[in-house]
Amino acid sequence: MQLPTSKAEIKAYIPHRYPFLFLNRVLCCGSNKIIAESDILAADPHFVGHFPERPILPGVLMIEIVAQAGALLTEMTGQVSKGKFMAFSSVESAKFKKSVHPDTTLTVEADIVKQRGPFFRYSGTVSENGQTVATVDFTAARIDFR
Repeated sequence: MQLPTSKAEIKAYIPHRYPFLFLNRVLCCGSNKIIAESDILAADPHFVGHFPERPILPGVLMIEIVAQAGALLTEMTGQVSKGKFMAFSSVESAKFKKSVHPDTTLTVEADIVKQRGPFFRYSGTVSENGQTVATVDFTAARIDFR
């Protein structure tokens, strides 16, 4: 399997688009695990208001970045049929260990922990320069794309 190395290639797998596509490239992908990167830039629109004097990546966007990695993993491994896509069902836990500021690259890991019917449980981490900045456990479901 060829790994997506750009947002343009990632868009072939998941429906997210600017300004809500946060993954930039995939480093590796197996049957139950993906490692991807997300470039966090000062020009990103959310930094205009969060917070102008001291920009910090919102925690909910870190959750979204991990969720996009999980959706991409599920799509890349052929577990989502045509006409379906992955959508959040729940966030079981999210822990933020360090603030993330612009002009950095985050490494995002997502693992499929369990799958039952259309539901997938994932565990993910976000790290910056080898240091964990967030962990997320969440569930998503395969649903019809309407």
